[in-house]
Amino acid sequence: YVDVDLISPVEFNVWLPEGWTQMPSYSDNNDWHKYIYGNDSVARRYNVPPEQNSIDELISPIKSAADFTKLYLSYWTDFNAYNPSPYNTYGKVLGSTDGGDHWNYFINQYQDDFKGNETFEITSWAAGEENIRIKWLLEQDEPDDVLWWLLDSIHIYGDMTRYDFKDDVEHGEDGWYVYPESAVEMSSIGQIKALLK
Repeated sequence: YVDVDLISPVEFNVWLPEGWTQMPSYSDNNDWHKYIYGNDSVARRYNVPPEQNSIDELISPIKSAADFTKLYLSYWTDFNAYNPSPYNTYGKVLGSTDGGDHWNYFINQYQDDFKGNETFEITSWAAGEENIRIKWLLEQDEPDDVLWWLLDSIHIYGDMTRYDFKDDVEHGEDGWYVYPESAVEMSSIGQIKALLK
């Protein structure tokens, strides 16, 4: 099966979407929050009021990709590096295969202004794993490094193993049962068949 959703496109119409987490919890615009951008709802981290030495994380639910043979991550983003020099601030996209205990997989990093759609194949580390998770992490040293970071339409999808179902009913093999039990005895079935000939 191809183009199967592991996480259907997330449009951030509610905050937080079911199963998602953020660190720290929302208290002001410096934390991830829902924002109306044009006619769309997006996730936003905005540098007003300015903060120094801040770390903000937006984290997807834990999902099993055990039956996937290929896997992709796509999303729309707008990263505005207000004062990118000397690159003390990074917007990072990281992956985990143990539910978020460790973030060993680097997907992408933002330093300069970027706006557009992104798609990354994450098959090499995510396909076949049972506890994958994605994190968008902003580490900001100086208070004026990044003006905003917007995210929308986060989608994880891919190709899934196909399982063919086989049964042994036509071969008369054991292992199949009828519930509730038939009201007609098997001997009666034979008699009925004889009468119908």
